[in-house]
Amino acid sequence: MPIYLWWPGHVPATTDGRLAALVDVTPTLLAAIGLAPSYQVDGRGLLGADRRDRVLLEYWQDRANGSIPTWASTYAPGRWQYTEYYDGGGRRVDREYYDLTADPWQLSNVLGDGEPANDPDLAPLADALAAQRRCTGTACS
Repeated sequence: MPIYLWWPGHVPATTDGRLAALVDVTPTLLAAIGLAPSYQVDGRGLLGADRRDRVLLEYWQDRANGSIPTWASTYAPGRWQYTEYYDGGGRRVDREYYDLTADPWQLSNVLGDGEPANDPDLAPLADALAAQRRCTGTACS
């Protein structure tokens, strides 16, 4: 996600290619003004050298977008994206996996191509996604 932060005399102007997410805005702004939160915040401050190699993306079904199912996804830029879809009871009903090196536009779901031989081992991906969904604070990727 592109982010622009400008505060002359406090934050130096620079370009940074790190992966960032909206959840990183709060810890970044708190660090910029020198405040420590009184509670545990998710995300990572972007003023230091901390880096992430993936980001958790989630969407929870709402009344305004009733036809879009709830989903959660782990996105590892340039490598892969794994997504799970859930029914109203929170049970997984579908999955997608994209090889972003071979398919950067995510046009071919590897799990739906009819070739089980090229499917990744889903157990570690599902476990990692579940762990990310439960995770809080700066220890999360």
